[in-house]
Amino acid sequence: MKRNLFSLLMVALFVLTSLSAAQAKIGLSVSNKVMGGYITGVGKMVYPEPVHQLDLVLNMSHGFYAEGWMSNALNGRPNSGREIDWTIGWSNKFMSAGICYIDLNRLFDGNSTDLIEPFVELTAPAIGGLVSPYVKGEHFHATRNSDQLSATSLSAGLKIKFQPVKSPFCFQQNIRVVHNDGLFGCDEGYLVRYEMWLNISIPNGSINLLQLRVFNPLSKMSDRKTQTAVGSGITFNF
Repeated sequence: MKRNLFSLLMVALFVLTSLSAAQAKIGLSVSNKVMGGYITGVGKMVYPEPVHQLDLVLNMSHGFYAEGWMSNALNGRPNSGREIDWTIGWSNKFMSAGICYIDLNRLFDGNSTDLIEPFVELTAPAIGGLVSPYVKGEHFHATRNSDQLSATSLSAGLKIKFQPVKSPFCFQQNIRVVHNDGLFGCDEGYLVRYEMWLNISIPNGSINLLQLRVFNPLSKMSDRKTQTAVGSGITFNF
């Protein structure tokens, strides 16, 4: 079943890419980043040592996009945090929606449990040009033992972006409260997720001078605690 779902996602990606290529030029964004550890979106530290994360995004016409994202230990050794995410979606200034196939450790193994994640995000117009309230819903459907391992994640928060006029520097923050009802058997509860980026523009891209991710449980969770990861990287746009 996993292979059939993965094949279906790849067919959809091919169709979207072909249709878009027939109408407009495709843009490619390539990001390389090193983080001090890999924390999942629900606050679980799955690998506490430095990781390399690569993100490839094909931006197509009419807001469609296709994305491949991976995380692996910086030293290349087998580890619990290996992951590849394949996403197709659509977005504009105020909304994004799509579906992601999350290939978890053991990669490309038909006998391991992966996740299928449909998601939707709604963003309000920026207040004062700086602060945008938003909400996001995600459902993680496990390819095996779905009744015990699947979960839904709902979040609401603020996106904050500050870039002085004619300055190459851009400072962004994202803070949200997340409720997760027990992904992969984790405790259900609320947590605060905070992320910060300090970027500087370069020709055809940007340098991420600093990225900070902090997760702090609001509910009593036996399997999670305050987690922090720091990193930096570079992005090129073609």
